[in-house]
Amino acid sequence: MADVVEVSLEHSRWRHFTWALASIIIGSALIAKLGAIFKLAGVVLLVLSARSTFLFIRTLVKAAGTIRIDRKTVQLPQGLCRGTSHSFATSEVRYVYFLRRAVPWTQAAPLLVIEVGDQVFTYSRDWFVSEADQRGVAQILHKHLAKNEANADLDKKATSSGDDKKPPGSPAPGNHRAHSKTAAASEQKASQNEAAE
Repeated sequence: MADVVEVSLEHSRWRHFTWALASIIIGSALIAKLGAIFKLAGVVLLVLSARSTFLFIRTLVKAAGTIRIDRKTVQLPQGLCRGTSHSFATSEVRYVYFLRRAVPWTQAAPLLVIEVGDQVFTYSRDWFVSEADQRGVAQILHKHLAKNEANADLDKKATSSGDDKKPPGSPAPGNHRAHSKTAAASEQKASQNEAAE
């Protein structure tokens, strides 16, 4: 496993520009030259063009983001061209999986889902240069998950071995106080017997 793996996301800048331009041109033509129903369709296209325009401008202002994974930490962008990212220990990664059917209409399948602690990060297929990059991120995180599970099993075995090696007859930690009280009572009784003699 490489010490550091970095996968840059793809901003899809020109796709947003194309959608915005086409929606504005077609929407304006429908409103200007056709009947009421087509005018309504033109308004819908203009609304959609506003979203594509916003996404296009955001790609100019902010970088797409980079997923960075090393031996101890994983850095995940909040989203595409959001400008913020979060760093976690690799031991905090809980689940890594793909969604291929239950995917929002605004995102392309497969959808990479990474659950870290109580947060969930999703990365659409079209946010990566190739599907191999998307699969590569999942494979590396799966290796870290397997390593974390192996370490957890070793810790459990070490704890069990430590309990088995405990000297026989030694009191349990919770019974230490009761054992002390019993010893004190025995000493007091022995003292009283000596005094009576």
